[in-house]
Amino acid sequence: MVLLPLALIALAAILFVWMLRTVTVYALPVAAGWGTATFAFKSGAGLEGAAIVGVAAAVGTFVSLGFILAQMPDGPARSFIALFLIIPSLILGYNIGLDLLESVVPSDIWRHAISISYAVLGAWLAFVRLTEVKD
Repeated sequence: MVLLPLALIALAAILFVWMLRTVTVYALPVAAGWGTATFAFKSGAGLEGAAIVGVAAAVGTFVSLGFILAQMPDGPARSFIALFLIIPSLILGYNIGLDLLESVVPSDIWRHAISISYAVLGAWLAFVRLTEVKD
């Protein structure tokens, strides 16, 4: 009886880490697309035009950054570009942690501390994924 909740907690933790690993690489293109779509909508492009502009910006950002990382040799320059790319992952991990823990953890200090650890974990996973060498 006691093992079932522990197994469910372990499964939830594994799924959360998998989700962070999957989402962190797409954080910067989504942020760029969202910002561009918001700007286009406020400029009078309409809902459809803003959606087209936002999707185009997100896809363009993802493809261009993937091309840049593919052309970069291993070393400090690739690590610097990867560090630049994980900044949205830090913000995303912190906000996800803060939102998930709002009703669970009553202390503000602990909620922020755990959210910072989520942010660091997500950024580390994104950095490892972006700097891995593909043969």
